[in-house]
Amino acid sequence: MQKRWRCKVCGYVHRGETAPDVCPVCGVGPEKFELMKEEGDDQPAPAGIKGLLQEMTDSFIPHAVMAHFPNALLPTLALFLALYLLFGLKTLDHGIYLLLVLVPLSVLATLATGIFSWKRHYDAARSQIFHRKLILGVCLVMICGEMLLLRYDNPELLSSMGFSTWFFLALAGAALFCVTMLGHYGGILVFGRIENNRGNFG
Repeated sequence: MQKRWRCKVCGYVHRGETAPDVCPVCGVGPEKFELMKEEGDDQPAPAGIKGLLQEMTDSFIPHAVMAHFPNALLPTLALFLALYLLFGLKTLDHGIYLLLVLVPLSVLATLATGIFSWKRHYDAARSQIFHRKLILGVCLVMICGEMLLLRYDNPELLSSMGFSTWFFLALAGAALFCVTMLGHYGGILVFGRIENNRGNFG
């Protein structure tokens, strides 16, 4: 039976006598791979409510939860902006302002939990995919912060339709791009290993 090696960074599973030179999902070297136990060696999970709660506690990753907030809030902000501009629904202005407060806070929390998760669960691996996520996260914080400042300084920002309005909308587009790419790279880490291992689980 071939040995199975798991990447400690992204979870990719490789079959072979030795670990691969490079992880095909996250790009780390062979030193980040660990030899997996043979099937059937694991202890059965405790049953019942207590076992379920223990499993949830052991597997809980704050970053995975926090990442959903900006992923939901930013598209909602874009929808409110579109409705405001297309139909002149000025009643949405307060909702837009509130979202502009919540989005940077959620992005900061997501970035903080992401760095914590990167250090705790991924051994702070210096791989390209994590560098990209970190850069995108920092850019997203800066963009959202600038959007909030623009709206705070000019309450009539959206109705004036001047240069600052178009700059604000461009920033909103950039924020959507950043959160989309962050979701893309997060998907590679979570689902990429599944695609690369399709048929290799048994």
